[in-house]
Amino acid sequence: MGAGNIGARTGQLGAALGMKPMGCVQASTPAIAAELRKKHIQPATFEEVVTNADFLSIHVPLSDSTRNMINANTFAMMKRGSYLINLARGGVVDEKALYQELTKGKRVRGAAMDVHEREGHGKISPLAELPNVLLTPHIGAMTVETQQDIGRRAVAMIEEFALTRSKHKASSLQPGPVQIDPGFQPPAMAD
Repeated sequence: MGAGNIGARTGQLGAALGMKPMGCVQASTPAIAAELRKKHIQPATFEEVVTNADFLSIHVPLSDSTRNMINANTFAMMKRGSYLINLARGGVVDEKALYQELTKGKRVRGAAMDVHEREGHGKISPLAELPNVLLTPHIGAMTVETQQDIGRRAVAMIEEFALTRSKHKASSLQPGPVQIDPGFQPPAMAD
């Protein structure tokens, strides 16, 4: 669900593992559909993805239109024995409806979530008590590789800003290329 950069990459990884990924986007065009097909992702509607997916993986931003987008109605349409994976944003999945489905429903077999409606120190989801749920504390961006990429992007934005500024103002600022040590390790986080 959501076949932008992250969703499409997830689909490509699934295809490499032998899955047959389907993807939907909010405003599809023939060009977007062609790009998805190049990545071995079958373009589909929301309903087609929900009713056919063995693993429904969510990759959409949280907005008014996506809040509780995955809800009791969605669970009622899902394939029997399917799994829900939410790595997008907390609030996209109605967690109360998910709890009901996982304890009393007959369609969703399990869920894995890196994001939650309520996140933060001392906040534990009721889903944590279920044996068919895997929860992680929204840590996807905390890998060494991701932190290195964030550093590179920040430096590139600062360089671009400095270059733009120096072109528009007669400034003595002469930005040069900044090299990031490939062996850079972010500082350890204090407990």
